[in-house]
Amino acid sequence: MPDQDRDKPSPDVVFEFDHDESAASEARRALAPVVEPDAFAGDVNLVASELVSNAVRHTDDGGRLEAWDGDPFRVEVRDTSTDLPRTGPETITGGRGLRIVDTLSSRWGAEPLDDGKVVWAEFERPDRVKRDSGEPPITEETEATIRAGGEVVGTTIDDELLVEGPNSE
Repeated sequence: MPDQDRDKPSPDVVFEFDHDESAASEARRALAPVVEPDAFAGDVNLVASELVSNAVRHTDDGGRLEAWDGDPFRVEVRDTSTDLPRTGPETITGGRGLRIVDTLSSRWGAEPLDDGKVVWAEFERPDRVKRDSGEPPITEETEATIRAGGEVVGTTIDDELLVEGPNSE
């Protein structure tokens, strides 16, 4: 266990997932008890979905999601790939996922591990920090168009992706 993990409190959510397309929706359900009904629940759920989907898409294994219900709220996804994520060119078939993470989270990053990597994102509590974008967070009560870099990448209702845009991952 890395030294930095020894000082970290136990996570409030631990969710082990398999290499399965349903992992992202299962991760949102695992997070629900600690993010609902917070105003930033939609942002947390969308970012967690993206990180879990990336682990499923880019590895042959599943992974592990952990979350800390603090200020800031922190989500981590561990997987077995040693390749650190990077934003690439936007194409018709992808390249927007990390831009969504960057837009919705207060900060994010990735750290190599001996057996893979951890990608993390943090969210300041909305009642303490106003979002830079001026847009309200995506909530379960609203229909929202997900935007990254001003481009429509999908539409959600009740935080379920209904329509993927041509540039979504």
